[in-house]
Amino acid sequence: MAKRFSFRLDGLHRFRQHKTNEAKLALGEIIRLRFEKQQEINQMQEYLDHLQLKRRSGTVLELQVRASHAESVRQHIKTLRNDLVNLGEIEVLRRDELNRTMRDEKVLDKLRDKKLSEYNHDVLSEEQAQMDEIAMRADAPFDE
Repeated sequence: MAKRFSFRLDGLHRFRQHKTNEAKLALGEIIRLRFEKQQEINQMQEYLDHLQLKRRSGTVLELQVRASHAESVRQHIKTLRNDLVNLGEIEVLRRDELNRTMRDEKVLDKLRDKKLSEYNHDVLSEEQAQMDEIAMRADAPFDE
């Protein structure tokens, strides 16, 4: 009876699968953060638009306070956009990391498939040899 198929690099394959899963999670987290940052920018932009539509009358002090506050909001939006650009760069790096880990895992998948194919071929050859031997014994005259 042929022994069971065993891939010697199974441990490494599981490790690479784990790394791929980690890379997927890291990419997902960055995408989530980037999405949240974009929503925050949109909210701040809407708030700024609302500030600019508010009545433009009042005392000089009130107008200065509103103008100062609006400038503060603009600066905050600018900071958020810089953060968004940074998150985009990190996302590119995470995506590259995911592609690399998936490529490494795929190499082991192909190697495992090749070894399994070789194993199956060897098992079939061995079974055929056994069948041939049985057939030869059946055809051979009995020695008594």
